[in-house]
Amino acid sequence: MPTLLLMTSAALTHALQEQLRLVEGWQVTGVSSLTGRQADFLIAEYGSVPEADLRTWQQSAPDAITLLVGPWPETVPNSEVVLLPVRLGYLLARLGHHARLNGFRRTLPIPLGSYQFLPREQKVLAPDETIITLSDKESELLELLCHSLDKLHRQDILREVWGYDGSLDTHTLETHIYRLRRKLPLPNDQELFLVSQGHYQLNPALRTA
Repeated sequence: MPTLLLMTSAALTHALQEQLRLVEGWQVTGVSSLTGRQADFLIAEYGSVPEADLRTWQQSAPDAITLLVGPWPETVPNSEVVLLPVRLGYLLARLGHHARLNGFRRTLPIPLGSYQFLPREQKVLAPDETIITLSDKESELLELLCHSLDKLHRQDILREVWGYDGSLDTHTLETHIYRLRRKLPLPNDQELFLVSQGHYQLNPALRTA
């Protein structure tokens, strides 16, 4: 059962606790201090915890995932910043996204044909042992497609990886697909991803190559 600490305002703590009571499998605790605390996930609101205390806690829990709400600097390691005004649905979607990926990471490394994908390090090991570095979103996108056996609609991917709703017109996904194809070329004109009518899928042949 994943554990979640909330270092947030009283209103946000109450709202998150109420929503997560409806989701099976979460152990949620609102706390006033991180000292001596251990957890798989932390949601920290700007002003609720000093940055120095946050970094100390992260050093004691290096595998924990942190969602930072508010105008935090984007240099805090192993974290994602959610800017204000925060939408509760978006925050919960990002928490669920990281929870799913955190479970997937137990199966590292992930074979991709002749490549080896290391999601936690955001790297791919090429056949000649060259290391290919991925951006945060490139890694998240590739990992999501690696662990989905079915085709995913672009709006579902945009929601899972970027937290975008279905009404947004953006080429973000297509741009990241293009970049991944450039970074991970395959022999014999083989495709890394299969795309059809707005649905995306990792080439199934790469799972058994």
